[in-house]
Amino acid sequence: MVPDGLIRPSTSPYYSLVILVKKKDGTWQFCSDYRALNAITVKHHFPIPTIDELLDELWGAYYFSKIDLHSGYHQIRMSSGDVHNTAFRMVNGHNEFLVMPFGLTNAPSTFQAAMNDLLRPFLLRFQNVFLVYNQWTTWAMLFLARESKPNSDKIQVIQDWPIPTNLIELRSFLSLTGFYRHFVHQYAAIVGPLTELLNVGAFYWTADATVAFSALKRAMILLPTLA
Repeated sequence: MVPDGLIRPSTSPYYSLVILVKKKDGTWQFCSDYRALNAITVKHHFPIPTIDELLDELWGAYYFSKIDLHSGYHQIRMSSGDVHNTAFRMVNGHNEFLVMPFGLTNAPSTFQAAMNDLLRPFLLRFQNVFLVYNQWTTWAMLFLARESKPNSDKIQVIQDWPIPTNLIELRSFLSLTGFYRHFVHQYAAIVGPLTELLNVGAFYWTADATVAFSALKRAMILLPTLA
């Protein structure tokens, strides 16, 4: 990353540890653990559109463009006064980012604001013609004429999901089912016993959780098609 101008040697009094996150394609994503920095960072509350808002924008469109931005965050330069805060330490030295790294709490909103500003002339002029969206948008809906319905492959994943054995597995399950919450009548009531497990200290699966887990799976089978 030094030859590419992404990082440089640092003399910052601060540093964060480095973690590697395995991606779906088997490669590794370099990330710094900025949790301590994020905890004291003033949050940038730029509105990031929800999936529902994006789906509404699709209505009436005929042409679509997908832009796969290469290392999108790294296209944004860090403010010179904040570079030292991005410092990280590895076995071979102490470095800092010259570009926006992954893991900063304000990175998503900063990137969204930059994309909105860059594409605003096109979005305003052609908002009924095409939709521009970023790589991280996950499509879990199928569109047929004026109707939308859940992706059957995603629903099958939910049906095959085993009973969670820890909080990470439970959060992953609820994250997936939560995408379809607007399709499920009284979704919050159904998942209540499951969300309660997120608030306890030690993970302990209960009989009520089993009932809720099964009920949620059944509800997913009966998801309606929305016009």
